[in-house]
Amino acid sequence: MLLRNIYERVINATGQFQLYACSPASLELTYPVFTDAVRQCLGIYNRYKLYQDKVTVYATTWQYTFPAESAPDYVRSITPILLSGLTPYWSYDLWTFDRRKQSFIWSYDKETYTINIQYGGRFEVRGVWYHKLRLALAELLISNSTGIEIPASTRYDNKKISEYIAYKINSTLGTIFTATYNDDEVTITRMVNGACTASTLGNTGWQTPVVEVLGTAGTKQVTTFKCEALASNHQAAYLTLSSPTTAYHIWFNLDNGGGDPKQEQYYLDYISNEDYLFFDLCRAKFLQMLGASRNNFTLQGLEVQHSGASMVSEGQSLEDRVVQELKEKMDYKLGWN
Repeated sequence: MLLRNIYERVINATGQFQLYACSPASLELTYPVFTDAVRQCLGIYNRYKLYQDKVTVYATTWQYTFPAESAPDYVRSITPILLSGLTPYWSYDLWTFDRRKQSFIWSYDKETYTINIQYGGRFEVRGVWYHKLRLALAELLISNSTGIEIPASTRYDNKKISEYIAYKINSTLGTIFTATYNDDEVTITRMVNGACTASTLGNTGWQTPVVEVLGTAGTKQVTTFKCEALASNHQAAYLTLSSPTTAYHIWFNLDNGGGDPKQEQYYLDYISNEDYLFFDLCRAKFLQMLGASRNNFTLQGLEVQHSGASMVSEGQSLEDRVVQELKEKMDYKLGWN
């Protein structure tokens, strides 16, 4: 989720939207200061509410290395699903097809993001990830192009994705392009004759190349490509299109979680709109910092009826309540089989 979306949500929840809408803005707690407040919130949140998930990995050797951007901070368990090659003799006592799977020897090196195991195959890895504030740098290759957002989901199949792309192009750029789709294939035709820079798959990682029929003085340029399923790493991924006058990038906003890759921005992994306790915690820090600021000076040109002390007190009470609820809802509890 983008940090700017969290910032606006907290501003609205604390009733500061009137100041936020001023031009120039009169809100003392600026976005850079709020960024530091969120870092403090993450320090608290990570004590009680780490993100846990399971992923399936395919190890062709006795090691598996995660991509750095998606590697867990530590691994809780690894369960073999399907072994390949010769199975070590000692594993038969721990893992068989006619009995419940048992744990086995493994290690995880989080410096190199590498799992060390005794044999190859397919494994279910249960990992734990810390919530981190990350910075997404602007994509220089599209710095001079115009962005078109495609709201999407990892649950969409290829046909749904192609349909969405064609719809957005026709509804947003209908005077420049016309787009059609056939199952998972999208065809985009420029409305005027002439040659221009070829389109690309951008950074989507899709394997099927773009088919480009280049335009001439008497013909229109036609672009065709096949859509492939979107995954979590396609957040803010983009395609590129170009007309004789303007370049465009068509980017994917997955589950309302990200922004235009043209813009440099902060974002949070694993936080969604359903994480109400995290938003309450951000609101608590926001009130404390804003109240402390208003307690130290009076806003020029604005009549403040009370000091910021009450905001500080309200924010502290809210933070205490959130921390108490986090303790009660801790994911880590004693248990046994």
